[in-house]
Amino acid sequence: MLRALQQLLNKSGIAGEISTESAMACGFGICQGCPIEKSVEDGRYLLICKDGPVFNSRDVVV
Repeated sequence: MLRALQQLLNKSGIAGEISTESAMACGFGICQGCPIEKSVEDGRYLLICKDGPVFNSRDVVV
């Protein structure tokens, strides 16, 4: 459902945010247990606990 919403927002040019969740062991990014892929392929992931949990719909791959 989030993927369909993301595609609709991106196709329509509408700005939107996506709220994500993940089981978090530490809650501040040291364990690397909650990564989410960035839409820009630079080899870096965003961490849900540190960088999110709410992301711009254009910044992540759902």
